[in-house]
Amino acid sequence: MTGSPPSPLIYIDDEQALLDLGKIFLERSGHFSVDTEVDPEKGLKRILSGEYDAVISDFQMPVLDGISLLKEIRSRGSKIPFIIFTGKGREDVVIEALNSGADFYLQKGGDPGSQFAELAKKVEHAIARRRAEEELLRKNEELAAAEEELRVQLDDLIATQNDLRQSRDLFRTFIDHSYDAIFIHDQTGRVLDVNETMLTMYRITREEALRFTIEDYSGSSYDTDEIQVLWNSVLAGEDQLFPWVARRPLDDTLFDVEVFLTRAEMNGEFYILAFIRDMGDRKTAEREAADTREWLTRIIDTLPDPTFVVDAGGVVTAWNQAIEEMTGVSADEMIGKGDYAYAIPFYGKRRPVLIDIARGEDGDTSTYSIIRQEKGVIEAETETALPRGGRTVLWARAVPLLDGHGKCAGAIETIRDITVIHEERAKLRENREKYQNLVENLTEIVYTLDTEGRITYVSPNVKNRTGLRGTELIGRSIFDFVALDDRERQHEQFQRVLAGEEIVAEFPATGMDAGTRWMRTTARPEIEDGAVTRVHGILIDITDLKQVEEALRESEEMYRSLIENLSEIVYTLDTDGRITYISPNVEALGGYPPEALLGRQFTDFVHPDDVSERMPQFGKVLSGSGETTEYRLIGVDGRVAWMRTAAQPLIRDGEVVGVAGLLADITDRRNAEDEIRLHLGRTEVLLGLYQKSDATIRELTAYALDGARRMTESEYSFVALLSPDASLLSIHAWSEEVLADCRIAASPVEFSVHESGLLGEAVRTGKPVLVNDYSSGHPASHGYPKGHVPISRFLSVPISDGARIRALLAVANKEGAYTDDDLNALMTLGNMLSGIIERKKTEHALQESEERFRRLSENAGDIIYRIDLLPAPCFTYVNPMIQVITGYGPEEFYADPGLLQAIIHPEDNFSRNELLNRLGELIVTRLVRRDGEVIWVEQKNVPVYDADGNLVAIEGIARDITAAKKNEEKLAWNAAAIADANRKLNLMTGITRHDIANQLTVLNGYLTLAGDTLKDTETLSLYLAKMEEATERIRRQIEFTREYQDLGVAAPDWQRLSGVIGEHGTARIPVVDETDAISIFADPLLPKVFANLMENTERYAAGATRVRVWCRRDNGDLLVLWEDDGPGIPAEEKEQIFLRGYGKNTGLGLFFIREILGITGITITEDGVPGDGARFVIRVPEGGWRRG
Repeated sequence: MTGSPPSPLIYIDDEQALLDLGKIFLERSGHFSVDTEVDPEKGLKRILSGEYDAVISDFQMPVLDGISLLKEIRSRGSKIPFIIFTGKGREDVVIEALNSGADFYLQKGGDPGSQFAELAKKVEHAIARRRAEEELLRKNEELAAAEEELRVQLDDLIATQNDLRQSRDLFRTFIDHSYDAIFIHDQTGRVLDVNETMLTMYRITREEALRFTIEDYSGSSYDTDEIQVLWNSVLAGEDQLFPWVARRPLDDTLFDVEVFLTRAEMNGEFYILAFIRDMGDRKTAEREAADTREWLTRIIDTLPDPTFVVDAGGVVTAWNQAIEEMTGVSADEMIGKGDYAYAIPFYGKRRPVLIDIARGEDGDTSTYSIIRQEKGVIEAETETALPRGGRTVLWARAVPLLDGHGKCAGAIETIRDITVIHEERAKLRENREKYQNLVENLTEIVYTLDTEGRITYVSPNVKNRTGLRGTELIGRSIFDFVALDDRERQHEQFQRVLAGEEIVAEFPATGMDAGTRWMRTTARPEIEDGAVTRVHGILIDITDLKQVEEALRESEEMYRSLIENLSEIVYTLDTDGRITYISPNVEALGGYPPEALLGRQFTDFVHPDDVSERMPQFGKVLSGSGETTEYRLIGVDGRVAWMRTAAQPLIRDGEVVGVAGLLADITDRRNAEDEIRLHLGRTEVLLGLYQKSDATIRELTAYALDGARRMTESEYSFVALLSPDASLLSIHAWSEEVLADCRIAASPVEFSVHESGLLGEAVRTGKPVLVNDYSSGHPASHGYPKGHVPISRFLSVPISDGARIRALLAVANKEGAYTDDDLNALMTLGNMLSGIIERKKTEHALQESEERFRRLSENAGDIIYRIDLLPAPCFTYVNPMIQVITGYGPEEFYADPGLLQAIIHPEDNFSRNELLNRLGELIVTRLVRRDGEVIWVEQKNVPVYDADGNLVAIEGIARDITAAKKNEEKLAWNAAAIADANRKLNLMTGITRHDIANQLTVLNGYLTLAGDTLKDTETLSLYLAKMEEATERIRRQIEFTREYQDLGVAAPDWQRLSGVIGEHGTARIPVVDETDAISIFADPLLPKVFANLMENTERYAAGATRVRVWCRRDNGDLLVLWEDDGPGIPAEEKEQIFLRGYGKNTGLGLFFIREILGITGITITEDGVPGDGARFVIRVPEGGWRRG
């Protein structure tokens, strides 16, 4: 700390002399500047101001001790170093201080110089440690902020990479799908490339396609001038759409097409893109569409996206399940409705929507964001839809449905909720625009080979595609870049070119920086003088296309698998009921391979009991009036399954050609319904048993036996009772079925629990026994006696009363297997039967108990009673002992419900509500007997409730405790006297040890300082004065303990106030005595009370001229008021002035007053108004004062 300004400290102690001494010692080093404070509460405010580096505090202080001060500081969030410097050295105090956040705990005592030097070191260490912790915390916060910033940057980078990857995938999917044949021409009309759709449409290979010209692909009626005009218009930037007659060059067949020509620019060059659509198969498609219309309706209903269809007039013809879930409108409500009714669930009103625009109507598109509109197909988005009342962003695709003449027969619209991805699309749009430029400038690699296949020219863009510079490739063989296993085939292709053919070939290229890539090449020979001199070609990287083709193949497989694995079975039948199609999942549900079912009658697989109903139902379906039905099918393994079917007739060219339908397995549902019926039956049995609770035990048992069979669907049932010693089982009740079939069913039949087989197992283990195959044997089975009914399945449950097993309830020979559900049902029935029987036994025992109670009550030594509360409180029972204890007989209490309240002592009386609130508590009160004697009674009341939980009565017992109460009062007085003596002893010990020890520390400290300043007479005189003050304080402390030891020693006595007060007035401050002839019962030290009050007035009431003492009554108490006309006492000090040690002198005067008065229950407070003088109020309880 050398060179640094002194650290500001605050030192808090209730001894000002000790504060002054500590300040001198601590500031001598020059390391600290010390402020002192004797009031801990004021010190707390100064600490929280933040102006100090550390706190030094005493422990034992009035109002707020050192640990409480520390806890308050820590609770406010302050971490200021805190050192407790005290004379207290107990281990528990030290531990509590350190656990509460103290930095150090230093005990006073010993040489002051060494002691304060040690204190200074502790303070320096605590300040240095706290500053280091704060610096470390700051560094950690800076590091955490830096780490968070790096994490945010990394998250942004990852998000950007993900967006770029998604944009690239979306772009690749967009360009790699086309439904039309595509030609790419240069400006002269030469074909540069075609797609796979073109090869299929023209029935030609790629090599052949690139060899032919526009004239070769045109019909005989083409007009060269007309083609040239169209060509020039497209090159000028005008797209063209027109019908045309196309020609297949290889077989010279003609077919109708629709042609769309457009211009594309790449690397500054214009190319012509021709999109060709085959129009020749439309009529065939229409016929096929008629055949499959019914299928489409089914497919539409199972589409995952919300979809609906309207006809040419705008009437809804299909409304699938997904759109029902989105809108909450069912198909039955919507199908057949027109006039834009389908718009209401989305927009709340009738209005044209996307599907109406698709079918040719003029509609308002302002609410749509058009994504694509081509040949009637519209894809759009809207943010104004409100399905089910919630604003949603929807994507919709509307497609017109055309009839055989190309006219609109309606339209279909598919909708998808894209609210979640709408925001993501906005982010992707920017990236898509970046890649658009790249798409428009894609280029091919142009090359030239000599007749040996060596590269003589390659275009500069080869570096972008292969990673190799053109100069590296010149002179190398083209076959160096063909995969080894494909070189032979590519040599053959090259020989065809040298023979004069133009070819298109695909091959895996290797030896490039980009690795193996799939390439497509178009090559043609250059012929001079009838001989091939070189080969020219174009290379296109088709690696991505190959990958897309593979992905497409996998996608088709996935969708085929999806269709083939529907949970429902799809089927078609001809008009004779023979199966013409069935989906593959029939094998998983029924075990039949699909091919084994084709051509067979569907009734071959129907359960025999259901066949008679199937053919009439089949006829109804053919007539168009079929309905959903349920029946059973038999699988390959004989398993019976319940199925639900819904079917419609198949109509082709106006005639019914068969039936199409769906089969759904509802076996689980039917089983659940059977389960519900079983449970309802079980509930009926239990309810019946409950309603028979008043029947005899024999009747109850008979009903339970029948119920056990019904609840478990069993053939037999019986009840066996267990002997009290749990050694024998006696079958006392058999079901009627057992009695009819069993030749040994005489009752009772006894079995030894230890030696019996399955019958005793439930008793031996205390658990139910369930056997579903009795013939296979069971470890506990011993077979059954000759003549016993045959047992195939067996279930038994023990019935207990909670303490021990009382009986067994058993059933046998259920048709199916017993389950845990059967076990639980049987257990419930048994427990309910046991409960009813036990209740009947309990009722009988209760009658006997009530009789025993009455005998005991009549002869009890305590009062026993019952008070009914409704309709009005009255005694309904009181035993004879009440007359012995109170002198009043039971008949008097029956006749007068208020008699008990009347004989309760007036000081102990309580209301009815108070009595009800204390139910269950032990109440001690006084009663006045008929002869006037006051007795003490101890009573306890308990509530009695009716079946609805309403309090209807009170039952209680009361005991005369008068003798015990007198003994208790004597013991209490003795205990109080001992406790008071101990308290005074502890207080005197604490005062002597703490306060006198502090003053001795002050004396030693100033002696040490005086030895260092013998030559400085002025400072030496100051130190000697401080030592004299400390000596005087020690004298007063000793004087106080001498007086305090007499407190409570002599017995209290009556003392007249005027005689005690009159001797304490002075000439400067006279006392005006207005107490008249009033005496109070107080300790003999009462004169000391008024002496100390007078001393307090003289010492602190500056400017006071008189004291007035007067009395007044307050609800039976006497108030003695001591009033002066001085400045008064501040409000915040009114209670603190009575604490030991508080004040400017010894701090014991007013504390001593309260102790003297408290011996006889007298209290003292101060309630004067600051500025108007002090007023001490002495309250004497009723009975503790009198006149005379």
